[in-house]
Amino acid sequence: MLTGDVMKNKTIKAESKTLISGNRGKALLIVLFGILFCAFMTAIIFGAILISRIFKDFGIAVTIASAAILIFLSLITLCVYSSAAIGEKAWYCGLTGNKRNCARRLFFWFRPKNAFRALWFNVLLFLIKTMWAIVFFLPSIIVLWSVYYLSASGGLELYLFISLAVGGVLLAVSGLVFYLIATERYFIAGYLFSSDPRLSAMTAIRQSKNLLDGHIFEIVRFKLSFIPWILSCIFIAPAFYVIPYYKESCCMVAKKITL
Repeated sequence: MLTGDVMKNKTIKAESKTLISGNRGKALLIVLFGILFCAFMTAIIFGAILISRIFKDFGIAVTIASAAILIFLSLITLCVYSSAAIGEKAWYCGLTGNKRNCARRLFFWFRPKNAFRALWFNVLLFLIKTMWAIVFFLPSIIVLWSVYYLSASGGLELYLFISLAVGGVLLAVSGLVFYLIATERYFIAGYLFSSDPRLSAMTAIRQSKNLLDGHIFEIVRFKLSFIPWILSCIFIAPAFYVIPYYKESCCMVAKKITL
């Protein structure tokens, strides 16, 4: 159960620094692997699109073949990315729990069957977050689109245009805030899913929602405390320190929640 004492940010950060010390290089390699692989596969996909267009210019019809290749490459990319994302969380969970063979926990998710499970988890979580986005952003989209349409047709007075435009922007900002708060309910879903292969994707998501009930704002405050660290990453060099530190701290919070 999550308590106020457990959620002392300074304590969590101090413990995280101790745990990540000596493993920072490995943590960065995991991050770089996901980024470089996705960049590589994206280049291949765009290359395949370019080649199909060249063939098309020469009058060679490759529509079905090129579509099949693109779908296959996209699926491979999503599977590997999902495996890396879930495997990374498994690695951090092993590190946080002082477990041996953390690398084995990472590569466990690259097995074909587990890769598809990781993909399904990410797809399901994406769909749930998309539904929340529709709920919170649709009103502002309707207002702003109406303002644009009415102003383009010349049927809107200036003062009314300003009032509605400002209202639409404020509605969008408030929607963003509520969206971020709502989606924090799934903060530990990935950690639960990665640390227990027996859990289904939906079960992990539901457990995360139940465990974080009443503690969302504590999680939000914890993440907000990292804003100065995250902003320092614009200078690139601090990112090599901040990324593993932040990820280990998040895992530490997730671990303490599930105790």
